[in-house]
Amino acid sequence: MTETFNMTNQDERNYYLKIKVEYDRTNSKCHLNQARYINQIIKLYGYQNLKTAPTLIKTDAKLTKETNETASPRDVTEYSARVRSLNFLAIQTRPDISYSISTLSQFMSNPNGSHWSALERVFVYIKRTPAKDPTYINTGNDFQGYTDSDWADNITNRKSTSNSIFLLQRTPISWRSKRQTSVALSSAETEYIAASETTKEALYLRSTLNTFLPIEKQIQTVTLKKDNASCILISNNAKLHQRTKHIDMRYHFLRDHIKKGDITLEWTPTADQLADDLTKPLATAAFDKFVKSIGLTDKLP
Repeated sequence: MTETFNMTNQDERNYYLKIKVEYDRTNSKCHLNQARYINQIIKLYGYQNLKTAPTLIKTDAKLTKETNETASPRDVTEYSARVRSLNFLAIQTRPDISYSISTLSQFMSNPNGSHWSALERVFVYIKRTPAKDPTYINTGNDFQGYTDSDWADNITNRKSTSNSIFLLQRTPISWRSKRQTSVALSSAETEYIAASETTKEALYLRSTLNTFLPIEKQIQTVTLKKDNASCILISNNAKLHQRTKHIDMRYHFLRDHIKKGDITLEWTPTADQLADDLTKPLATAAFDKFVKSIGLTDKLP
């Protein structure tokens, strides 16, 4: 990079943006650790004495905006501050809490008792796993993405959630859990919208990665894993007018990039769909499998 840009090389960083960086130079590994930040916010908000929990939001939790309670200005401020602290953690190194924070952030204007309980459980979980962070390995350019959605999962407005996660050498480098802006009429439609939105991130990441790769090793086609056969069929067949003519035209650019060879959609079983684990609360066994599958570890392996 110093050959291209006007930069000053200040050698390796050990602590950056509240992230501790640990190196294993022998095996070309780098582990990111935010345990110090986690302990700081647990102490800041007074959660030191909470018992630990194995998962985040309970599988039977039904969080909605409909409530007879009106939160005080102080409660709104305190709740929002806690969610923002956790969101900083989620976008930096912790895809395992991404879904929970995306859900809890919807109630920042008027949190009630159930929202506070769910928020507290996130703190309980990160207290148990303060160093569960990604380890990056410099051994190749195996790059792939997973995209999924949860159709009409929002009880209040019936909007769906788009989810994606990208792995480089089986380690997460980008993840997202975001509410769709329109109401989808079928699961195939919401999956199609999610795939289209994920394609934007795939193209951006491909461009970024290729900046650092020699020409002979540059990524040409990004594979997106999907567990919805109807979505794959629609994406590869522009003639299915009856099923897609009501969908916003901006989402159809997915077909263009499939035709160009930039993107390919590959079916994967739901059990192996990592993005599916960003769409809903999981039981302990399923959640532990997800964390292990995306390579989050307590220390350098």
